[in-house]
Amino acid sequence: SRIRRGYAGYIADDARAGVNGLRQVASPVKGGYATLWGYEHIVMTTGRVSAGNFETWEGNTSASDGSQSNGGEVANKWRPLADADVFAAQTY
Repeated sequence: SRIRRGYAGYIADDARAGVNGLRQVASPVKGGYATLWGYEHIVMTTGRVSAGNFETWEGNTSASDGSQSNGGEVANKWRPLADADVFAAQTY
């Protein structure tokens, strides 16, 4: 088992295959991951969903008027469910 969390494509591939400590889930889970926008960005999920959005903690982002996938802060955000490529839960 390998831990591959630095590239969104690895997270999505591992979750879909159910390997390396991840499994794909239908909706965000507490302590899980999501990849966004064609595997451009990785977020941690809180498991909270409201009005078609899900809550995240994410790094390398910025305020709503700045870069959302290459900024300079860690932020608590709400993202549209439709932005997610895959939701993943940790299996260990």
